[in-house]
Amino acid sequence: MGILLSKSNAPIGSLVTMVWWSTLSTFLFLQSPTLDQQLSASLPSDIGGLDNGEFVFWDHKKTYFHHCRKDLLGNEAWGKSVAPLVDKVIAKGIVGRWSPSVEIVPTYAFVDQSNVTAITGHFLKSLPQPYVFKGTHAAGFVFQVQADVCKCIKPFKGKCRKDLSIDGRNSITKIQKFSMRDLKRNHTKERNEPQYASLTPKIVFEKSLNMSEFQEVAHWYAAGGVPVFASLEHGTRSEDYRRYYTTDFQALPTLKLLSPPYTGDPIEKPKSWDMMLRIASDIAKKLPDQVVRVDLYFSDHRVVFSELTMTNAACHCNTNPMVADAILFALKHKQLDATRVSPKFVEQTINGQGWVHVNMDPATRRPTAGRGHPSPVDCCMDWTKVLRYDPDKARPPGRSYGELLPGAVDGQCMTAARSIEQRRDSAATMDAIPLRCLVSNNGSFQNGIAVPKAVSWAKVFWDHVAIDRVFVLVCLICVLWMFPGADSRIRKPNRVVKFFFCLAGVACFMYIGGSDHDGFASGHSLRKTVDDSFFVFQAVHPMVSTGTILCHFATYWFPVVGWFSKDLKTTLVCMVLYETVTIAVGEFMHHREEDNSIHCVRAVFVDTMSAFVLDDLIRIYVLPPFFVYGYLLPKFLWHIIF
Repeated sequence: MGILLSKSNAPIGSLVTMVWWSTLSTFLFLQSPTLDQQLSASLPSDIGGLDNGEFVFWDHKKTYFHHCRKDLLGNEAWGKSVAPLVDKVIAKGIVGRWSPSVEIVPTYAFVDQSNVTAITGHFLKSLPQPYVFKGTHAAGFVFQVQADVCKCIKPFKGKCRKDLSIDGRNSITKIQKFSMRDLKRNHTKERNEPQYASLTPKIVFEKSLNMSEFQEVAHWYAAGGVPVFASLEHGTRSEDYRRYYTTDFQALPTLKLLSPPYTGDPIEKPKSWDMMLRIASDIAKKLPDQVVRVDLYFSDHRVVFSELTMTNAACHCNTNPMVADAILFALKHKQLDATRVSPKFVEQTINGQGWVHVNMDPATRRPTAGRGHPSPVDCCMDWTKVLRYDPDKARPPGRSYGELLPGAVDGQCMTAARSIEQRRDSAATMDAIPLRCLVSNNGSFQNGIAVPKAVSWAKVFWDHVAIDRVFVLVCLICVLWMFPGADSRIRKPNRVVKFFFCLAGVACFMYIGGSDHDGFASGHSLRKTVDDSFFVFQAVHPMVSTGTILCHFATYWFPVVGWFSKDLKTTLVCMVLYETVTIAVGEFMHHREEDNSIHCVRAVFVDTMSAFVLDDLIRIYVLPPFFVYGYLLPKFLWHIIF
């Protein structure tokens, strides 16, 4: 220490002081409460951030809708067991007994094929208006009668659009015709839904709700005896704009079913949300072996039962991401403990972005990645290979809408995913666990490679220090201290030349045996290396990463000082500090980024550049200060000012 503090080594002493200041300020920044909260929120959900453990979805056939298409549709025994639940008259009585909190719409009358002619003007006028009538056994027409006018409020296949007076004979004939058409519909034959086969089709007449009071209908999805998530129309009165929520009203913005997710402004939690949750829970408890959709009309202070749906859209659909569907399947088949399925569990499992597909072309060395996915199946999924309904095309024989066609899930991609998971299992007790990055070459997983090294979950600060490079730098410093004359003889060359002289020593050590490299140089030009590095630097430093950016500003001055120092010892000390403070702090902060795709792009690029000594040294020692102070600093100042 005396050597460092002597007059001749005053620059080194000043450097040491500045190092301690930078390190202390960095760690105070890391330990601040605001950042702690930010870091805990940024942990990838499927790497260990779940409160009740992790749910990893591996088999695309283990989803509820696939199970429904293969095992429930056409299953007469199952259909009979749930038939009373889908009859709109019988179900009201059942649900009213199960959940006293729910409001049941009064039933005035019902008719079947044997007495459909009882629908006369006198009969329609005798019921308290307003009221609605509809089929009890399946989706179809819905009519509302108010002020002696019959209005079709839900047409079927584009028909019944005109209002009808219940006084006219022709109008009554049309109403009877529409009703008989509904009664004769064979829903079991049309969509292979067996729950309707044992029901006697009826037309039910019931009280009409004041829809100016009731905001919309909420769909609650329950499985294994618990509600899992719910969806709202957001006042659009359209199935095309539903948004999904956990049971504590945390948004699931990526989840969609049959249609794109709602992208409008967020809404406040409905005042009757907790009441709906209680009702959905009461119903779910009575159906522990089923997946059911509970439809509830709600206002600020009232919740009215609508219906139970056992085969949503005849199961000709899938959730996206599919992991949401997998949760329903696992709960139904007791593969997932219902007590684990808390709102946080659902949110982190469905919203997770831990699995990332990175496309890396070795010729360009510019990795690209889309958003992360919550499961390996979702990451390897090609949604263009799902059989969708097309009115202009006949359905292929033996196929069901919603079915995954061959190649929908890339098998080689899944092989790569499993290799990552095996490495994660072997590293479970270590401080570094591999990222879940699936690396492909121009979209092809021919090599079946996973993320090349464990870089994302290092919890110990010093695990980020490159011990081999620090070792050779310290050895060079010791040589100069042992032979003071050598330092004086090296003072004559240009200061920057001395810095590159140090790099040459490090490069020789790394190439001969200090690190695992494929060769000395990749053959790419210096300009290409600079362009590729800058491209990735821009991609992995978004302006939202304030903590990482500030740490870069606070620590990347070490190599700059080393470049222009007068003596070689100071240059070497700066390089040691750069390795042990700048790089370590930068890695520490980068690994706590919220966006896992940034992790993966950076990890793949670093691994690619690390294959060759010269490219690696240019990436580590030469380019970062220029990028940090020449690009990132002006951009950050512009961002915070404007």
